[in-house]
Amino acid sequence: MNFPCLDSWRFAVIAIGVSLSAPTPAATIDDVFPRTTGACWGRVYDEAHLAKNTAQSVRAIYVSTIDRGKNLERSTEDAAAVEDNSMPRTVVPQIYVESRSGALIAGDTDCRNAAQGIGCFSPHSATQGDERTTFRLERVGERLQLTAQAAAWPLRSFSELISRADERSTRPTPIGAEDRDFRLDRLPAAHCAVVERRYVGAFTDVKQPSILSRVKRAASSRGADGRKLCLQSVDESGAGAVTKPSLQLFLDTGKYDWPVEVDEFTFRVTQTLGESRAVSSLSCTARTYAWRCEWRTTDDDREQKANRLANRVPQREETGLLLRGANGAVLRGFSCLAGSCERNDARDIALTWSTPGACEVAP
Repeated sequence: MNFPCLDSWRFAVIAIGVSLSAPTPAATIDDVFPRTTGACWGRVYDEAHLAKNTAQSVRAIYVSTIDRGKNLERSTEDAAAVEDNSMPRTVVPQIYVESRSGALIAGDTDCRNAAQGIGCFSPHSATQGDERTTFRLERVGERLQLTAQAAAWPLRSFSELISRADERSTRPTPIGAEDRDFRLDRLPAAHCAVVERRYVGAFTDVKQPSILSRVKRAASSRGADGRKLCLQSVDESGAGAVTKPSLQLFLDTGKYDWPVEVDEFTFRVTQTLGESRAVSSLSCTARTYAWRCEWRTTDDDREQKANRLANRVPQREETGLLLRGANGAVLRGFSCLAGSCERNDARDIALTWSTPGACEVAP
């Protein structure tokens, strides 16, 4: 005797069994990091969790592709303009890790689809030549599983990030056995934006417009004066101020044939003390959050032998940083520009944005 309903029931059971046994599709790069919107994934562990897991050193971890444009000093326009949709997509999220002590380290990783989930590689691995997968990302339900596979976090504190000449950490933080697997929740973009501002705000003033934005705005200006930029040292008062040269940094963006991405420029530097002055140059190259600058003086930069200030500045080179500061900008790591060549006493030099005429010194 045939029982059509029974056969249908058996077929439905088999179909359900097949669907239940089928593996969950691996997360794709477009699923985890949508093309049109920034993504913020993260997990913060409370004190109760940390008390139970004493070997865990990570208090919070975030994976973010939110727009960092207002904080960056390195333009990303060229990279976006040349993206080839026919090629496998690569995403560069920012990883933030906060330790139990509250110290925050961060860094970029290159992520792309892999055989299992998403593989992420660090462009500045802790080990020279180490190009193995640093992190692996997989979807687990609504969460994102992050598995750390490197021996140390390829991340750095902000002070080390802006101070290092290269992209490699000198003090990599080891990844312990209890800090390898994390289940991250999808968070509002504002959560990662707060973490980003906290990271960058350790040494720069995030309330100030980026130096990059000022240079790009000047370069696009139609007026001659609008294309010029001037940074002046902040006027000091008190003992010793009169013996310290004032500083003017002048940049005429109209003299450059700017590409889409502004990644380097050179200031004309004038140090003035009374009636004497010395002229030199400061060539700056974009880093992620700062400008790494090389200061040079040569015989050609010295205006005349009778100029006592110019002759006091030795023929030498120094390397330091140009950062956003409370008054506009800060020069860090330069002893001669700070008026302390003889003592090699590098100190922060506070600068303020001024009208171009304040820096235009007649030859």
